[in-house]
This record gives sequence, C-alpha cells and structure tokens, in this order.
Amino acid sequence: LPCMDWYRLFQDHLGEISRMAEKSLACQNASGEVGVEGIVLHAGTTARYHSDDLAVPFRTLPHFGRFAPAPGADHILVFRPGETLRLAQVTPADYWEEPPRKPEHPFWDLLDILPVSSFQAGVAALGDVSGCAYLGSSPEAAAALRIPAQAVEPGRLLSALDWYRAYKTDYEVACIREANRIAARGHRAAREAAWE
Repeated sequence: LPCMDWYRLFQDHLGEISRMAEKSLACQNASGEVGVEGIVLHAGTTARYHSDDLAVPFRTLPHFGRFAPAPGADHILVFRPGETLRLAQVTPADYWEEPPRKPEHPFWDLLDILPVSSFQAGVAALGDVSGCAYLGSSPEAAAALRIPAQAVEPGRLLSALDWYRAYKTDYEVACIREANRIAARGHRAAREAAWE
C-alpha cells in the first residue's frame, strides 16, 4: 500500500463525496422544508470538563472529516455544488498551542485553504454563507455564520448524508486496509513478545 497514489485516490474520493453531497442537497431542497444552496461543515468545538481546566477529548464531526481530515477544532468547510471546497483552517495564535505542521495529506493541495487564527476570523474569511445549511454541534457557531435556525442540521439533508456515509470510496477502503496492515504488525509483535 505505501506505493499507492494517495493523491489520485483522495482526488477521486472528493469527487465522489461531492456528488453524494449534491444529491443530498437535492433531497433537502425537494422536501419543501427549507431550501439551501450549500453546506457549511463545522469540525466542532472543544469543551472542558465542568469546573476543570482539562479538555474533553475532541472528536471531529464525521461529515467534516470525510472532506478534510484536518486535526483540531473550529475549522469551517464550505461545500457549494460546482465550486472548489473552501476550508477556513484554524490555527490558534497563542502561547500555549504548538502550531500544527502542514499535514502530509492531499487535502492540503485540493481544497482552497484559508489559514485563520480563530473561528471568528474563519467566519469573516468565508464571507456570506447564510444561504447554506449548517452541520455541526454548535448552534452558537451557526448563529455566528448567520445561518437561520431551520437550516441547522435539516433532517432530510442529514439523513441523506448519513445514508451515503455507509458507502465507502476507494480512498476510504485503502485507508481501512492500511490501518489494518499497521494494526496487524502491532498484534504480531505483541503475540511474539507474550510467547517468548
């Protein structure tokens, strides 16, 4: 698998999941509930345990991660049919955070990346997205993006996108195979160490 053309695989993957997103938008718009022109996918926000400074482990919104496996919170991705995917990638500019290195992943070259220092800066960089649906866990983030409440995780859109997540692209299958190859090496090493 290391000799695979990951760039081509991910490029094809983006094309396939973009077609799935377009079909999902058509399903939402045909429902008569609320019409939307695109989808804003929010990676998610960080949370802290109550009365503590310890952060709850962060998990990216799965729909976001399918388009852009960028680690960390507060990234905003905009999908509009026929347009290049735009990603406001948040790198906090503060003393306590080590800035992430440029990821060794094709998404960096295939998306329109807007490096920003905060979620609010991402909102400003992306411009008007009020005609889009919002997918994510933060109604406050949707409000900051000026997305109306009825367009926050609309049912038909979310159901269609969830349905399509069951179908794996060649890129996703290759990632699963590679993860299993690495895991199998670890399992073999553990078995050998236990039986020595």
